[in-house]
Amino acid sequence: MILWLISPVLGNTLRYIILALVLTTLTAYAVDLYSPSCRLARLEDAIKAAKDILTRAENCSRDYLELMDMADCLIHVEISTSNIRIQLLDASGLAKWSLKIMERINECTKKVEGINTSVLRIMEGEHQYQLKKSSQEKREVIDAITLPPTRHVQERAFRVRRRLAPSPAAISALPESEM
Repeated sequence: MILWLISPVLGNTLRYIILALVLTTLTAYAVDLYSPSCRLARLEDAIKAAKDILTRAENCSRDYLELMDMADCLIHVEISTSNIRIQLLDASGLAKWSLKIMERINECTKKVEGINTSVLRIMEGEHQYQLKKSSQEKREVIDAITLPPTRHVQERAFRVRRRLAPSPAAISALPESEM
């Protein structure tokens, strides 16, 4: 496809020079994109995003212990990231591209993604709980207004009225001016 794009260029030499420049640029971009330092920077950005999500999720009181567990796991990932950064600073040249460092970066990235997913799931569960609770409260108000009282409700109201009503002895003890 690249050859087809540069085919209008006159002269074979110029054509191959352009092809070499394009391929060199794409290779340099790919090497930079997948370099350990670039991937580590993306991992650090993901950790910052996970911290922000955890901060927003602090009001999810139902799953507070699980959130604290996720925060602890994120701290361990930060420690691992710091160790990787130290290894990259100590390594030179091609040693930075070692398979061990790349695997550790991948492992930390997967852990952060898992933490993000778990925290977002907890937040969504809390949101659903609040919506269901609100809907139930509104349904109870609507039912209380529109539905006729059931026998159970009527009996309870009668017992409450009877408990609040004065006894016959209390009524007879009242002065006649208050009756």
